[in-house]
Amino acid sequence: MRPFITRNRMLLCIFFFALAIRVYIALAAQEPRDPGDMETYNTLALEGGFGVCQAPFYPLLLRLVYYLFGVENLTSVFGIQGVLSSLVVPLMYFVAAK
Repeated sequence: MRPFITRNRMLLCIFFFALAIRVYIALAAQEPRDPGDMETYNTLALEGGFGVCQAPFYPLLLRLVYYLFGVENLTSVFGIQGVLSSLVVPLMYFVAAK
């Protein structure tokens, strides 16, 4: 039986390509001019007090990133989001393969 890496070499290449694109964009991105919901989630992450409409996981993730990398460090937020979103690529591959 072949090892996992040789069996799924193309999947790993696609995953690392997706990761590289997302991390590059995270490092190159600037704060948006129209923050939209970003200000609401920043307030929830910094002050707490979840409302009925907001899902609690994202503000908790923001709070963790702010704790580790500094308050409102958007580059680290975009980087963590890029890494987490690139994990969708192999998951979708395995779902489609089944």
